[in-house]
Amino acid sequence: MSDLTSLLRRLDISDSRQALWESCGLLPSVAGREGENWIASSQYDRLIELTLSKFDWNVGPHLPDDLFAPTIVAELGAFSCLTQGAGSHSSPTSSLWAQLLPVWLSARSDGDHLALSSRWNEIDIDGYRAYSLNVALNAIAAKSVERHKNLAASRSALFARSANYMGSKAVLSSQLLDIVDATEAADTTMVDLMCGSGVMAAAFARQFPTIASDAQEFCRLLGLVQGGGMTRARGEAVAQQVIDGARRRFNELSDEVRRSIDVETQLVNSELSVGDPESLFQQMRERLTKWEKNNLGSLEAVSAAYRSGRLFGHLYGGVFFGDRQAAELDCLRQSISDITEITEQRWALGALVCAASACAYTYGGHFAQPKLDISDSGKARGDIYEALKQRSLSITHEFFTRLTSLALESENVEHAISVVAGPWEAAIPVVARATGNSPVCVYIDPPYTRDEYSRYYHVLEALVRYQPQAVSGKGRLPKRGSEGRFASKFSGRRADLMEAEIAKAIQTCLTQGWNCLWSYSNSGVASINGTLARLEGHAKTADVFRMDHSYKAQGKRGPKQVVEYAIHLRPSD
Repeated sequence: MSDLTSLLRRLDISDSRQALWESCGLLPSVAGREGENWIASSQYDRLIELTLSKFDWNVGPHLPDDLFAPTIVAELGAFSCLTQGAGSHSSPTSSLWAQLLPVWLSARSDGDHLALSSRWNEIDIDGYRAYSLNVALNAIAAKSVERHKNLAASRSALFARSANYMGSKAVLSSQLLDIVDATEAADTTMVDLMCGSGVMAAAFARQFPTIASDAQEFCRLLGLVQGGGMTRARGEAVAQQVIDGARRRFNELSDEVRRSIDVETQLVNSELSVGDPESLFQQMRERLTKWEKNNLGSLEAVSAAYRSGRLFGHLYGGVFFGDRQAAELDCLRQSISDITEITEQRWALGALVCAASACAYTYGGHFAQPKLDISDSGKARGDIYEALKQRSLSITHEFFTRLTSLALESENVEHAISVVAGPWEAAIPVVARATGNSPVCVYIDPPYTRDEYSRYYHVLEALVRYQPQAVSGKGRLPKRGSEGRFASKFSGRRADLMEAEIAKAIQTCLTQGWNCLWSYSNSGVASINGTLARLEGHAKTADVFRMDHSYKAQGKRGPKQVVEYAIHLRPSD
């Protein structure tokens, strides 16, 4: 890759302007494979254009709160500048404002359209203060602050007690929406092409028409139930209908299932004595031995359980859920199938996914293997007391709570979220037909590592699909690449292959004439500059934004500090 392309250029710290802009946050950089830093050509050109006009304090009005003009760090045209000194942060999102400032000013400084104020507008940005006569600056910052407050309040309402996987992008959603707000037209349709937990689709739907897509159906449902289109009253009615049907099915369970539930209930409600845990482990080992000896994970055995109405109890009872919880899931899931109105059925399914994730005994919502490992090999994992406490939770209560709170929050979301089945190759033609000639921006958030995400969430996909499937291993996983376990092309160890796959997805969107917002981490296998090199000739510009982020890794590891990048691309003419 040469030092200069249409999309990126190597950061030259010997250039005083580049060094200054990079140091104060106006010109974000991204690290390359060899430790070099790259900057977006579009942002560099934008800053060059802005600084063609000389800034002068004497041209504008006097500062109302200072006898002396503050020291200028960077001029940003005749009517704007960045200075030293600032008060407290206006918002947790303000760390992004320096990167957006040139975009904001350039978009609103085109000759006749420039509206100047009679006094200085000012905003604080991470130790700096921006001054501008542009009347829009304060309004933009105020909108960013309000957006962050609304999204934070929404997350608290929707996903209190949720598993960790429910959206690692949640804390970044308002910043990503700031980027979209600065770069997209108001009538743009946002497409969350690999929506995962649906957090970003939920954020986009508060301002833009939104489509959520994913190869896994449970992900699409998580996106759907975070959008508009539902009311509290309707949600309560649907929840009650589902629970009434589940109660009838629960009363029809076999004597064998009822006995196992009664034994578990007595154990959960009793005070365990010193010797009881080992006794329980022995019972669980006997159950596991029977599973393996009789090949109960075979398609034939699973199909028989499905026909008897206890698919989930057979697959995951005593593994990720208690026997009562698994029976609740079976009964609730079958009752949801009775709903004829497709929107109501999808909302009920989405709420059931949330309830299952919240009640399961797992590692932060991951179902790759049981947290309570009772196999003979190695030391038993997990805490039996903790597991029993988790099994005491009511799936039915959690389902009712989730559906009604999601429905209530839906009343505050402007747009309903449409869903399109993935993977992305199948989704793009469907989105193209749905959007026609309207402006579109596709948000792409591919996996960062070689981990196969379907391995972690196969239980939730099984709950939604609710069809017999052969399973194996401790986690009762279906075969990779089967209908119940999607095989992603984005997972792998080779950076070049992952770069090629990401570039292919972005290029396909750009070819449609759509903008793209690509989200990626510095901890990802692929390199950002290597991926963008593959898009030369397909993208006209690539604006790079960076955000510090801390996320909780799997297991007992502490939070990991990473840099999250958002690259906004426009198609070539």
